[in-house]
Amino acid sequence: MFKQDVNLKSMFRKLSLICSLGAASSCADTQSSPAAVVPEGVWLDVRTAAEYASWHVPGSLHLPFDRISKEHPMVQEGTLPKDQTLLVYCRSGRRSGIAKQSLESLGYTVVNVGGLREAKTLVDAQRATSDTGSGEGTQSPDSTR
Repeated sequence: MFKQDVNLKSMFRKLSLICSLGAASSCADTQSSPAAVVPEGVWLDVRTAAEYASWHVPGSLHLPFDRISKEHPMVQEGTLPKDQTLLVYCRSGRRSGIAKQSLESLGYTVVNVGGLREAKTLVDAQRATSDTGSGEGTQSPDSTR
């Protein structure tokens, strides 16, 4: 029963994420096929450098959550785009939640994707909906736990 509760919680988080983006005309549309609506944006990994080196979303930017500030070069130089949504993730979702608050206070639009598993799920969904069909660069983050 506990495993079912965890799976339902995970499904609810993903559905809430999709609905919060306003990407679907109604949440009921996403319940039949959640992977049909995938958030667009710039991936931002807020874990440590060692964690980032072990696995990260291909093409993601890296900025540890505890280094986010208006003085950071990525913020000052505009490496983090304010005209696109930042999709932040960490290992479990705790640090990405903190990063979301920090980045929003600096004027960014941010979605807390959560942990590695949620990030990988969304990356796989993005690949499934893209025309490229490429599976390159996806290796499971489960091996990093």
